[in-house]
Amino acid sequence: MTGNRVLDMTRGSPVKLLLRFALPLFLGNLLQQLYNLADTSIAGHLLGDGVLSQIGATAALYGLITNTAFGLNSGLALTVSRSFGAANAQKLKQSVCWMTILSTLSALLMTAGFLLFRRELLSALQTPADITEGALRYLTIILAGIPLTMAYNLEASLLQAVGNSKTPLLFLLISSLLNVGLDFLFMKPLAMGVQGAAAATILAQGVSAGLGFLYILRYYPQLGFGVKECKAKGKFVLKMYWTGLSMALMSTVYNIGSVILQSSVNALGNLYIAAQVGGRRLAELFYTPGLGLV
Repeated sequence: MTGNRVLDMTRGSPVKLLLRFALPLFLGNLLQQLYNLADTSIAGHLLGDGVLSQIGATAALYGLITNTAFGLNSGLALTVSRSFGAANAQKLKQSVCWMTILSTLSALLMTAGFLLFRRELLSALQTPADITEGALRYLTIILAGIPLTMAYNLEASLLQAVGNSKTPLLFLLISSLLNVGLDFLFMKPLAMGVQGAAAATILAQGVSAGLGFLYILRYYPQLGFGVKECKAKGKFVLKMYWTGLSMALMSTVYNIGSVILQSSVNALGNLYIAAQVGGRRLAELFYTPGLGLV
């Protein structure tokens, strides 16, 4: 691994180091919100307010899922970053192994749980009857893609744990551009409707996850692990998982409130849902990017 792929946070000016590391995170959050705004705009223009309402009815739930993935992996990566900073190669591999296992198990549990109760979730969200089936089709594809969402966040958190916050930004840029292109392809020429919007999102995330895996495999061999590196005491694993869950909860407190609010908005009808999702995307553009500097 070449030196320019690692930012040593223990040497140099603390202010410069923090800004150098945090700026790509800020830009990544900004890019994510710009994409969300563009995605909503494309769906509204190509498919109309009815389909936009089907997407908007579950927007808060999707935000909860993505922020859970982000928070959980960020928390799990704390053990990785400490091991990397201490130059403890054995513990580093052990931490990466259990981060991968815990993240994967969490993704599978979330996917199975949400898919199993997706109709009940839409009912709890007070989704209007005339858009329930469309919202269900959109939500099913989004939920099936949770492992890909978790995989990208896992890889991004691993890279950030070893001081590389620029490469995840690059993969996010590629994913965003691909997502917009697939939106146009799936929604218009292929006429896939609401399923096209969901499929574009999941496929773009899958590409990012694949690029992240190949990049880590090539440039970060010290993050690789075998079965013998996965041996650890239960206390170590439990502490690591609780750290991840704590970060996940911190990341999703706002989203939990948004899900409750979404239920009230859905009860008002389709016009309000479409208006709210547009306003929500615009508002997130202004306050979410700053989280990268916190």
